[in-house]
Amino acid sequence: MKKTESDNIIKLKKVPSDELDVDKYWGYSPAVGIMLAFGIPLLPFVKDSVTLFTKVVGFIIGVLLFTYFQFKNEKRLKSIRTNLAKEYNEILITEYLKKRNISFEKYKYYMVIFLPALIYNKGLKTIFLYDEGNIYFNIRRIGFEGRIPFSIGRLLEEKRLIREFKKHSK
Repeated sequence: MKKTESDNIIKLKKVPSDELDVDKYWGYSPAVGIMLAFGIPLLPFVKDSVTLFTKVVGFIIGVLLFTYFQFKNEKRLKSIRTNLAKEYNEILITEYLKKRNISFEKYKYYMVIFLPALIYNKGLKTIFLYDEGNIYFNIRRIGFEGRIPFSIGRLLEEKRLIREFKKHSK
């Protein structure tokens, strides 16, 4: 990535397409199938077939809309205002990762880390970009056979990053 590409990513507040964008919509299929097969018919308020059909269609539309908006927004960069020079932002990220004992790939204008998940080592892909006064990051979930864009681990990691870097911005 060149400096102009890095600046363009920051300006657009969106990471470019990468290997995680291949077959990304497959992730919800098994979960939706299991819920439809076992979950909806067992709900206590489902009394007749009209109600069942309405609930199933509503549920499917809701899941599809949720999935669409999650995938649409998953590449957005989050920013943390640090009021530090670019070099100090880079040091801040590096020290944070060393403190947590996380290995990282450092490039000229950005860093990439893979955070562990419950089942396998590389569960979350995090990209850090930094400039004068700001740290930008994006966390995306990595899946086995397709990806579910929503993850509690991703949300917890975002909160942890924001809390940690905000401490140093004062």
